[in-house]
Amino acid sequence: MSPQSSSTGKVRVRFAPSPTGQVHVGNARTALFNWLFARQQGGTMVLRIEDTDVERSESRYERQLLEDLKWLGLDWDEGPDVGGPFPPYRQSDKLAVYLEHAERLVAEGKAYYCFCTPEELEHGREQAMKEHRPPIYPGTCRKLDPAEARRRKDSEIPAPSGCTFPSAPSVFMTWCAARLSSPTRW
Repeated sequence: MSPQSSSTGKVRVRFAPSPTGQVHVGNARTALFNWLFARQQGGTMVLRIEDTDVERSESRYERQLLEDLKWLGLDWDEGPDVGGPFPPYRQSDKLAVYLEHAERLVAEGKAYYCFCTPEELEHGREQAMKEHRPPIYPGTCRKLDPAEARRRKDSEIPAPSGCTFPSAPSVFMTWCAARLSSPTRW
């Protein structure tokens, strides 16, 4: 619920729910407080749908969310159903932008492709837990030769991309799943 001020000094707030289930009291509270603040300040209420969890997001939940917010008497100035000057209002619609930046990071050597399967990652997590170590991604694919990594990616082997940061665990940008995530810990 971080309000932003545009270059005009006008308050902009957003409500960014994930359409992965029914609206709950926490959603309603956040939407209401943002709406009240925007209206009290003469600002803009933005509704942005965080639909990057492709496995759980469903259009029926998005439709229900919009109906529920309207039932609560809330409206918004910008959003997926009303448009606005700063689209898109669904995160998944920005996939091309995320992919472009992820590719740039790989090209600059600031990120790498990772080909570990979910099963391999789960095994590593379980092993770390058994050994009472933090379950941090070990950076298995960080040492892959860039040409080999590119060959694997071009052969359509699923390839999230891990970012390399000095003295920090890996961060992943999962482009094959059309979303960004940061599972540095399992």
